[in-house]
Amino acid sequence: YLASPPQIQRVDLPSYIIKNSLNDEETKFENLSFHEAKDQILQKFEKKYLKVQLEKHQWNISKTAQTCGIDRRTIHRLIKKYDLKA
Repeated sequence: YLASPPQIQRVDLPSYIIKNSLNDEETKFENLSFHEAKDQILQKFEKKYLKVQLEKHQWNISKTAQTCGIDRRTIHRLIKKYDLKA
């Protein structure tokens, strides 16, 4: 006798159901406007992209800016915006 009822996990479902179901990302966006969803995706991209580029260049702002094709001030602004740390 279990204290709580067992839960069906994703791995318990047939592949055709998993294939046709919304993934977590899609579920998050179903109640957002187009612009809200787009903003969230762009922010995720900016943060991840910038972090990867900064690490690639050992946090050298000038090299990162040059590689990314954006101004150093923009790099600094994005680091602050996303509270990135080396």
